[in-house]
Amino acid sequence: MCIGGYIRARPCGGIHNPCVNDFVPLVGVKTSVSIVDFSAEITLKQRYENVEKNPIEAIYHFQVPKKSAVCSFEAWVEDKVIKGMVKEREEARDTYDDAIAAGHGAYLLEEEKEKPNTFKANIGNLPPGKTVVVLIRYVTELFVNSNSKSINFFLYTTNAIPNGTTVKKFHKPLF
Repeated sequence: MCIGGYIRARPCGGIHNPCVNDFVPLVGVKTSVSIVDFSAEITLKQRYENVEKNPIEAIYHFQVPKKSAVCSFEAWVEDKVIKGMVKEREEARDTYDDAIAAGHGAYLLEEEKEKPNTFKANIGNLPPGKTVVVLIRYVTELFVNSNSKSINFFLYTTNAIPNGTTVKKFHKPLF
């Protein structure tokens, strides 16, 4: 699970050059975990800021452990809370694209077909100078270690960005 670093951004409606590293800085992180019996519910909040002069589309990749399920996706921009709804893949993409074309804010979360347990979130038309808080909640089965007769919980803390580079810069949490 990415809990630090950056998300890739591109100008909305423009052409993105994948060779250019355009990133939106992470300015805050908050993680909470609730463990009951052999399962855990993890809530991750990340705050990103658009420091550009134009609206951008932020593209964010993250992983969850095997035997996990994402159960909530929200985005908070100013006083608006956007809650994710489950739709068929093509319908969700069409709805997202239509909202972007109309100049509205739009959000899309989908599991990558080629990479199980890897998700991609698109946050479209993030206004200049504004912040977005992305909330992702997932549940996972805990690992039972028969050798030590214990239950283990692992929290992903890798800061991976799409080109495979690991970002090692952390910012002070602002929550």
